[in-house]
Amino acid sequence: MLRAVMMAAMTTHPDWVIQRSRAAAEEIMNAARSSSYEVAAEWLALTREAHLKADRLVEWSVWLAELIQKHARKYKLKPLLEKLKVDPRS
Repeated sequence: MLRAVMMAAMTTHPDWVIQRSRAAAEEIMNAARSSSYEVAAEWLALTREAHLKADRLVEWSVWLAELIQKHARKYKLKPLLEKLKVDPRS
């Protein structure tokens, strides 16, 4: 249900969506709950979308690069993070 609310708020309140989805993903990643990394990636996809809606691609790219570096040894998580990169040419 929270995801539906976030999708509805994406265009009007992207900062709120970024804050909530980022916190949900970080909780999973920082706790090293590898069985839930796919869920974290889903939260991060919402975070990315909100950044794009708010025209904050640079901020997203920098933060994602930091996440990839921070969690580089989590071999199940790293490829999920890599998939969330955004090509600035598109």
